[in-house]
Amino acid sequence: MNSIFATISTDDLNLLDSEKDSKSTKRTVKRSVNLFREFLGKEDERFEEMSKQDMAKALRLFFASVRKQDGEDLKKSSLNSLKYGLTKYIKEHCGIDCENCEEFAQCWITYKAKLCDLQKKGKGAVEHKQEISDVDLQKLLDPTNIVFRTDTPYGLQRKVWWGIMFHLCTRGQENLRLMNKTTFAVAVDSSGAEYVHQAIDEADKNHG
Repeated sequence: MNSIFATISTDDLNLLDSEKDSKSTKRTVKRSVNLFREFLGKEDERFEEMSKQDMAKALRLFFASVRKQDGEDLKKSSLNSLKYGLTKYIKEHCGIDCENCEEFAQCWITYKAKLCDLQKKGKGAVEHKQEISDVDLQKLLDPTNIVFRTDTPYGLQRKVWWGIMFHLCTRGQENLRLMNKTTFAVAVDSSGAEYVHQAIDEADKNHG
């Protein structure tokens, strides 16, 4: 008799937990924690065992003093990234919600002051990658362009790859690697014409 409940092992549960965050989130957390350990002065420093008061003091000094390797100030986005990584790690591994814990109140006052200081120094702007221009897009899609010639294997491969990346992959290669033939399906519209659509949702930055 079939059961409506699957057999789940401890390994299955651990794997499920480990895959809840994207690779970029994991990199952010790892980088933030490593920098904080470096700031504390010892690679083996167990800040996870600190008291709330000591951890709050250390974080306050860390956010106020952290710089780039060349000594220049970080951008606001970089400091926010460090805060996100550390608070996430501390909450998951120490059981401390330091963003809503009264022992950390002064830490966040200093943190906000640091953000204001970076804004005044011109470090608040977010640099987005330049999107492809209409002129360059027309060049790519020009029928005479050999790059996307669909009567050649390489041209067809490039055309399909570009179409998927441009229209569907909101997170670039991170989602592209996970795609296979089940990701897409063929349907028929109201006029009877067939079209291909994405049948499986992909992960994005806010919805993993």
